[in-house]
Amino acid sequence: MVTVSIRPASAGMGGGGMVHAHTPSLEWTTLDSPLPVEEADAHIVHIGPESVDGEIEASGMGERTSQVLIIGCSRDDPQESDAQPVSDAQPVSDAQPVWRCYIATWRYGACDVTYEEVQPCPFKGGGYFSATRVSDSVLVYGGCANLRYVGEDPEVYDHLYSYDIASRRWRQVDKAGRGWGEWPGRNCCQAAFALGGRLHVIGGGDYGDDHWAYSPDTEMWDELPTPPDHPRIKGGECCVCGGILHSLGRFGGEVRHRTYTDERGWREQPRVDYDLKSYSFAFSLSSDIHLMARDGEDHLVYDTISCTWRVASDVTTTWRVCPLTPWAVLLLDLTRGSAFRLKVGQDVELRDCTTRPDLDE
Repeated sequence: MVTVSIRPASAGMGGGGMVHAHTPSLEWTTLDSPLPVEEADAHIVHIGPESVDGEIEASGMGERTSQVLIIGCSRDDPQESDAQPVSDAQPVSDAQPVWRCYIATWRYGACDVTYEEVQPCPFKGGGYFSATRVSDSVLVYGGCANLRYVGEDPEVYDHLYSYDIASRRWRQVDKAGRGWGEWPGRNCCQAAFALGGRLHVIGGGDYGDDHWAYSPDTEMWDELPTPPDHPRIKGGECCVCGGILHSLGRFGGEVRHRTYTDERGWREQPRVDYDLKSYSFAFSLSSDIHLMARDGEDHLVYDTISCTWRVASDVTTTWRVCPLTPWAVLLLDLTRGSAFRLKVGQDVELRDCTTRPDLDE
């Protein structure tokens, strides 16, 4: 197996002696209002301007505002909410949180954000599910309850929910009549991504590395080839860039890099000689893939054009990542001792080389 080393951010030469167009450096802005949720396993999904298959179209770069769907939980008394569960498959216990859904809206160049609750929210009890935008919907799959509670075995789910962005309504996709081989098994902490107009779910937890793809148009699942063994693919360590899935997981002091397309299947890429200190999240900006450690200790960048890695100088803590445009990403940030807040990172060089007069108004 080929292993590559990483050059520092200050290095200017890429593979084959080619000079990189730019070395990405992100400027961070923390939005003023804290999130109306309390849990670290909240999810954020970009819902506007338009995005397709997990990648943000350049045509959306001129929008004044941006919106994300936030799925998180609070410790409120469920009797205080008017929302009713879409399904009673996940009963609420006194020890478990109440899940809520919000739409967050803000302007680029400003620090204020507004939250609007979406009711009803179908999730009751567990967490550790995946939430992914595919075309005009947000698809939520799997999850479990009791994972945090010592002495209790987790109850793992195989539910699939669909949120229609236009109508702001949730529904549960019916599994009735589908047996073995027609629906993926119960899972949590899995990776999920949009590719080719389908939702892909894979790996996660201790429930195997099965790989399934769901087509919203037909509401059918297809089982696909599994990835090469170890490390097991987990939730945030995947992203799509240029129509290719990149899976980046820690393995024995290295970052194991695997790619997937429907046409070519799984491919092993050279491993990266770098020991990430904690679980990490991957996201793409333009043709670069960023791999950022949750604890804020590490930030690696992979140039998909020159196929080279480097260490970025800017680091920040994060619990979730959500790409917005080819030059901006949204993080769910928790600084010790404070509430969750949204933080926007912008690749200034990419932003400034694009005509955006509305941002200066």
